[in-house]
Amino acid sequence: MFRFVLLAVALLLLPAGYFAYTISRDAVVEELIAAAKRDDAVAISTRVDWNALRASLKETLAEQQKFIDSRGGRAAMQAQDISAVVHYYVQPENIDILFYQHDLLLPGVREEAFVESVYYAPLIRFKIILGYPKEAPSLGEVGTLLRDRLKVGVVFGLTFSGWKVKAMELPIFMSPTRIHPQPANQIYGRPTGR
Repeated sequence: MFRFVLLAVALLLLPAGYFAYTISRDAVVEELIAAAKRDDAVAISTRVDWNALRASLKETLAEQQKFIDSRGGRAAMQAQDISAVVHYYVQPENIDILFYQHDLLLPGVREEAFVESVYYAPLIRFKIILGYPKEAPSLGEVGTLLRDRLKVGVVFGLTFSGWKVKAMELPIFMSPTRIHPQPANQIYGRPTGR
């Protein structure tokens, strides 16, 4: 009898857990889109586990570089360069660069247009696939071929303080390859005084 009760409770909790997961996941996606519309870097930054994100990017980019090297390809970056580039660009203050570049290069393209899909990822995670929006200006013939490759996976994990970005799947060809003496937001961000 006890096993039957335990099974019944598990069968009731499973849909409730899935419902809570789906509702909370969708709420986070809507929250981030709204923050992007407001250019609210602080709201977005609070949803990022910066140390985990940097570690993930270093590992992902190093794996891709190793694969390129094993095929006789030309190195985009050396391992020490990957670490330096990730630490230089993956900072809370650089979120503003994304807002500025959106306003500069894709004005009028809705923020939600970048979201291609949202789905479950293993170990109580979910992934957002971001891509070049269909409503954005044409990239020409080459751009049409690249549109399918211009995608970034953003992986969220559940923490005690809610959903946080834990990892990013960034193709190495989309990664910057160098750093500068000045902070990145001074070079690529919105000019001061505007």
